[in-house]
Amino acid sequence: MLWVVIILPVLTLPRQTSATHAKAVIHDTNLQNLCGLAANLAAAGVHLKDKIESFKAKIEAEENIRRTALILAGATKLHNLTVRLADAYASIKLAKATQLLADAGGKAAIAAGDAGTVAGAVSEAFSILEQHTKPGKTASAEAVCLTDNANQGAGGDNRKKSSAGKLAQCFSLSGGTKSSGNDPFNYKTLLATAQAGNNLFTSGAAGSGSSGCAVTNIETTSFGKASATLSQLNLAADLIQLTAGGSNDHAGSKLIAHSEVQSKAPKLQTAITSYVTAIKAATEPPTVHLQQLHESNWQAAAADEDLLQAFKDVAAIPPTTAKLPDNLKNIYEDYVKARQQWSQKLEGGKNIDNEWPKYLAARSAWLLEIELAAEKKPTCPTTATKPEEACNAIGDSEAKKCNETDNCHFDSSKEAGKKCTLKKELKEKLEKVNQETGGKDGKTDCSTHQDQKSCEEVNTAGKPATCGWRSGKDNEDEKDKVKCRNGSFLATKQFALSVVSAAFAALLF
Repeated sequence: MLWVVIILPVLTLPRQTSATHAKAVIHDTNLQNLCGLAANLAAAGVHLKDKIESFKAKIEAEENIRRTALILAGATKLHNLTVRLADAYASIKLAKATQLLADAGGKAAIAAGDAGTVAGAVSEAFSILEQHTKPGKTASAEAVCLTDNANQGAGGDNRKKSSAGKLAQCFSLSGGTKSSGNDPFNYKTLLATAQAGNNLFTSGAAGSGSSGCAVTNIETTSFGKASATLSQLNLAADLIQLTAGGSNDHAGSKLIAHSEVQSKAPKLQTAITSYVTAIKAATEPPTVHLQQLHESNWQAAAADEDLLQAFKDVAAIPPTTAKLPDNLKNIYEDYVKARQQWSQKLEGGKNIDNEWPKYLAARSAWLLEIELAAEKKPTCPTTATKPEEACNAIGDSEAKKCNETDNCHFDSSKEAGKKCTLKKELKEKLEKVNQETGGKDGKTDCSTHQDQKSCEEVNTAGKPATCGWRSGKDNEDEKDKVKCRNGSFLATKQFALSVVSAAFAALLF
């Protein structure tokens, strides 16, 4: 979307009736600051559009980092804590940034609407001045409103569109490339002049009788005549204010001062305010939110409430935690390092936009496969005190049921009462685990692992986690401490189907 935003705050044009200034004019040297402003304002729409698009590009970049992290982690296996944290943290920040983008766009639209009226006012103001400028050079004091005479008197080149000189940009309202560097609405800087009191125009810009630059041609009873019934006429959205009160010319004709914009030209003030509000909305809050995603300092990052929430979302800390504990510093530092890899393009020339739908499809299929398998098959508990007996209990005459039960296998060569038996490979694994753990209910002793890497290496890809690097639950010791604990998928007595389904569903991304 291209927004055209134009404002015109200008300075006081004082009354002048002295005959000594009979040849006074509005000089183009005094107007060149106004010309520069007009040129910048012509490009203000592009300037604001660029701000919005820059904001949008930053959001898209962070979204691609999040997606890359998940794709590299794999669609058909459990993700480690670092990847889950990256996903949760980015999701929080991107949701806020997207809302801010919508807010900035709304403010920009308002600014565009406010600027429409002002754009017309600028054109009208310069049109009025141009129409009261005679062609060529003249020494007369008649309608000569614009000149390049260094003495601010008649005799120089009088400016019109055909010989605009420094005022070319003012007449055309084009050539706005200057806005690329600084804020084009810094009007007090652009309007600074050498005139006393920061007056933009010369003191002879308004005249009386035949002196100076008359803005209108006074007829017998027209506006400006003492007998006229109309006492004041404002033109160009109140930029030009004409006042009656003297013989055949206006007693006081002026262009308003920038200090008077708010009180005398509210539409201009509204345009200024709308633009400034839109620029701030597209630059300040978004920058803060998105920069926090790549904060390298742990102490600074730990103060971010969104990071605290992200750790809660991945169950690394209890929901009631008020402050991030320092034992999570290593996890965060792993996240910072991993971002360097996630910020790169995918290997093999793969495109993130093409790979992301593939990841989602594979992830969904994997989760669905696990859930359907869990629903269809009863489970012979691997962690029961006597798992072999659980299979035996199915019976010698239930070969089909035995084979459909996870971890169990029907062997007709076995003795009566034991034909449905524990699978050989699982039995060997359990015996090995019992030897390593001293037969403590067949569980791996996850507490022996002191770091996240060795803790998660125990797990088998595509299988429920045996150990997890997490905080404790209500029935566990030191529940506020993050350490290697037994996986939530293994119960003491049985493999809990409901827990499996819920846990895998939570790991969709």
